[in-house]
Amino acid sequence: MNTTKIHINLKQGILEAEGSEEFVEKIYTDFKENIRFEMDSTSEDAKQPPADAKAKSAPKKVAVKKSKTTKTKTKSGGSDPTLVKDLDLTGGGSKESLRDYCAKYLIKTNMERNLVFSYYLENIIGVKDFGVNHIFTCYRNIPGTKIPGNLKQSIYDTSAKGWIAVKSIDDDISVPVMGINHIEHDLPKASESES
Repeated sequence: MNTTKIHINLKQGILEAEGSEEFVEKIYTDFKENIRFEMDSTSEDAKQPPADAKAKSAPKKVAVKKSKTTKTKTKSGGSDPTLVKDLDLTGGGSKESLRDYCAKYLIKTNMERNLVFSYYLENIIGVKDFGVNHIFTCYRNIPGTKIPGNLKQSIYDTSAKGWIAVKSIDDDISVPVMGINHIEHDLPKASESES
């Protein structure tokens, strides 16, 4: 098994990760999103006058845990997603159901799953203006599929990979060309594994 190693210093903030390429990539993506979130928060904080000078002088820290279940802040807050009750994932007779559509692919990661769900919503059943709640509803519709502990962060990670575009986590997710190419040409099909 190949191991990959990454070391980032950022003036002794230091992030070190070693393991499989997928694990290191996940840690790096989480770290990058944390830095981006902290930078966004810092620039917004600079616009407002400090309420307490002592509290403002404390340095901000970005914590990245070296584990497979890294928890990070998301840009739209910490509320849990909810089911979209009127979302028909059965196909309604004229279109393919989500379960049948997912069964066509060998999906190994949550990022691949987020892409498949987004592609299905946008291109198979034609849902416009979908967001985290729609993707959450897709996860709940597939038996035996665990929902990521931080679904919003998982969606941002998929976006960082270029497979989906997130203008608004709540109602403006789409699948750009890179995601279309991955699902239509690169994602392994279940039928390929049978031969």
